[in-house]
Amino acid sequence: MTPDVVDVKKQNEEKRQDERTKKVHELVFGAVYMNDLAQGAAFQAGTFSYPEGAVIVRERLKAADSPAAELLAVMIKREKGFNRAANDWEFLLVNGEVTKIKKRQKTGDCQRCHASRRPNDFVMSDYANQSFQIELPAADPLK
Repeated sequence: MTPDVVDVKKQNEEKRQDERTKKVHELVFGAVYMNDLAQGAAFQAGTFSYPEGAVIVRERLKAADSPAAELLAVMIKREKGFNRAANDWEFLLVNGEVTKIKKRQKTGDCQRCHASRRPNDFVMSDYANQSFQIELPAADPLK
């Protein structure tokens, strides 16, 4: 009988990837923005396929009270066949001033991490099954 071989290097890489995922997506201050196409799919229970043209933007703030984003993570659903490995999503990292695309990917870290959410069309959150609290800005006292 052959003993089971454990790929320690692979296990360590998976652990590091999990830690990076947690750091990037769970411990980050910011908001998520969606265009109408993305919103239409995101809030329908059971709908896990975003249409072509859907755009999701997540801002990353240094702290909860930061006045501006330091980075924007963007997902754009492209035409069928654009990126079969990620269900046609393109991933971008944009600087906080929105003046420069720092990274544009069809493969790489973004796609590898989002692959864990394949059943949810590569989107990290299941928005249809979450409750939201929306804060409206205070009325303008000059009007």
